[in-house]
Amino acid sequence: MIKKFLLVIIFTSSFILGGVFSFHFFLIKNNENSLLVKKTPSLTPISSQVLTSPSITIFSSFPISPTPPEINQSGLPAIRIYYQNKKDWATYTDLKGGFSFQYENNPSGPAKFYEKINDFKEGEFVDVFSCFTPNEGPFAGNENCSFEYTVKVYYNYTGGSRRIWLINNLPFEKGCDISLYPRYYADVYLGNKRGLLYTSECEGSFGVTYLLFPTAGSKMIVVLKDSHFIDLKKKKIKINDFFYERLSTFKFE
Repeated sequence: MIKKFLLVIIFTSSFILGGVFSFHFFLIKNNENSLLVKKTPSLTPISSQVLTSPSITIFSSFPISPTPPEINQSGLPAIRIYYQNKKDWATYTDLKGGFSFQYENNPSGPAKFYEKINDFKEGEFVDVFSCFTPNEGPFAGNENCSFEYTVKVYYNYTGGSRRIWLINNLPFEKGCDISLYPRYYADVYLGNKRGLLYTSECEGSFGVTYLLFPTAGSKMIVVLKDSHFIDLKKKKIKINDFFYERLSTFKFE
C-alpha cells in the first residue's frame, strides 16, 4: 500500500516538473525569437543591393540615369541678326513692353501675301498672322490666314540663367525623347541685345522655337515660333531667311 502511494507521488511530481521545464523552455524560446526580430538588420537600401522576385527586379537606391546631354550645353554658338529698317512695312510698337518690330502689311506677289496683327494687348502680347489668297485650287479667291509668331512679355525675370527661366516658365514636351530629338541652344544677338534661342523638333507638330530677351527691370520678352530651326543634316541651328528678315526689324528699349 505504501509502495503504491510512493509511486503515485513520484509519478505526479515527475509530471509537474516536466510541465514546469516545458513551460520554462517555451518562455526561453519565445524570448530568443523576440530578440531575433529586434536584431534583424535595418531594411534601409544599400546602393549596391539588388532584390529580385520572379516578376520584378528592384534596384535599391539605384541612381536615376541623367537625360542625354543636350546639344551645345556650354560654349553656345552665337547668331547675330543685324537691324534692318523696312520703310514700306508697318511698325508695331509696345511702349509698356519696351519693344517694336515691323511686319509686311502690303499684299504682294500672285497670291497677295501679307502679314497682319491679329490680336494684341499692350504690355502683354501680340500675335502676327500671315495671309494669302490663292489664284487656283479649291480655295481660289478666298483669303487664308494662319498664325505666324507671337511676342509675349513676362515680368518675373530676376537675372541668372536664362535656360532655367525658360524651363520654369514655358512648356516643354515631357514625353520627348531628346536622344532622338535633341534640344538646341544658341546665343542670339538682335543688334546689341543678347538673348537665348531654344529650338527643338519635339514640341508641337513642327517643333518649336523660343527667343528670350531679358530687358529693363524684370522683363523677359519672348518670341515664339511654331516650327524648329534645325539643319537636320548638319545638326545645327539655322534660322530661315524669311524669319531672319522679320527678326532683323526688332528693336528694344
